[in-house]
Amino acid sequence: MNLASRIESAGEPERINISETTYHHVKAHFNCTHRGKILAKGKGEVEMYFVEGIKESRPASLLQL
Repeated sequence: MNLASRIESAGEPERINISETTYHHVKAHFNCTHRGKILAKGKGEVEMYFVEGIKESRPASLLQL
């Protein structure tokens, strides 16, 4: 299994689950909640976050994504 599959398996219904690497790319644009670590075969423990929503201060053009 690859990391994306492990992340998907560790998620919760109706929630967006992202890795710490992805979090660092999107944290300026989205509110996220740290949810702890998951064990990913071949990767060790991976910090995970839930995306809670877009930040209010983003330009209107980003809201259309």
